[in-house]
Amino acid sequence: MILPAGCRRQTLLRYILLQLPGTALLVLALLIIDHFRPLLDRWFWGIITLWLAKEAVLFPLTWRSYQADLPDDPLIGRTGTSVTPLDPQGTVQLGHELWQARVTGDGNISEGKPVRVTNRAGMLLEVTQSDREDGKQNGHQDG
Repeated sequence: MILPAGCRRQTLLRYILLQLPGTALLVLALLIIDHFRPLLDRWFWGIITLWLAKEAVLFPLTWRSYQADLPDDPLIGRTGTSVTPLDPQGTVQLGHELWQARVTGDGNISEGKPVRVTNRAGMLLEVTQSDREDGKQNGHQDG
């Protein structure tokens, strides 16, 4: 399997392991339904196949949230723009993604100002105001 850029194999493993309970509940629910109202085999396996396809489609869109606790988070150090005022919490845009963020330390950041990610707590970014207006970090442009 080809992983998205910046994604680690441990992230894929974490994603798969966290999807197992939901998949097991689906199979259990289908077995219970099949007990009381028999399902055709193609329906049973078709539903499971669609469920697994959904998981495969969602992984490239959600993998960053499963990598949050791993070291060397690729979001730390990136720059973006505040979409709403950060007083102390609001929304920032990194590339094409919107993230909830809060200002590190005291202070506020106005809407439209450049920000730099300093830390991450799950799905919440910690940011400071950046002096860079162009959104560039280490020679690449976010987005």
